[in-house]
Amino acid sequence: NLTQQQARKISFDTPVMGIQSRAGEIQGTAYPESESFVVYAKQYTGDFTKWSEGTDFWTGGLTASKVGTTWETVTDYYWPPTDYKLTFAAYSPATLPTGASASYGDDGLTVTGFDVTGNVDLMYSGRIIDQTSAVGTSGVPVEFKHALSSVVFSAIDEDANASYKITALSVSGLFAKSATFKEN
Repeated sequence: NLTQQQARKISFDTPVMGIQSRAGEIQGTAYPESESFVVYAKQYTGDFTKWSEGTDFWTGGLTASKVGTTWETVTDYYWPPTDYKLTFAAYSPATLPTGASASYGDDGLTVTGFDVTGNVDLMYSGRIIDQTSAVGTSGVPVEFKHALSSVVFSAIDEDANASYKITALSVSGLFAKSATFKEN
């Protein structure tokens, strides 16, 4: 017989995506409810030390999608007994562009061949370490950070009686259409 704690289904709460403003403040925006993400999980008998020392709680990454007020994996998984802890990591979008691949290990997330042509940003979470069924009813807290972003510019004509001419646009930094992201 499972105890009530063991029978609790694992779900995920994605309250915000961390976005740094020009002033250096972290601003939070809601994770899009129509999006899905891939989540990895490792089980530990003690506290987290490094990714490779844990036991796969599920094989590889599983897709989590919005169900009600939380995100859930396509296959139901339940919290282990209290003497075990789970560590999670995630990336989004769940469906990577053609030719891209993802892996997760001791050095964190690696995504190769990510192409931003379709205006899709690559986001990832840091490790969510040493979680137990005590995380509450809202689910494991996942906060996404941008890794690779598509940059798109547009002009909006706010005054139909005015004439506008854009003579220059300057953006500095490293820009590429396709890239490899290594978390650490």
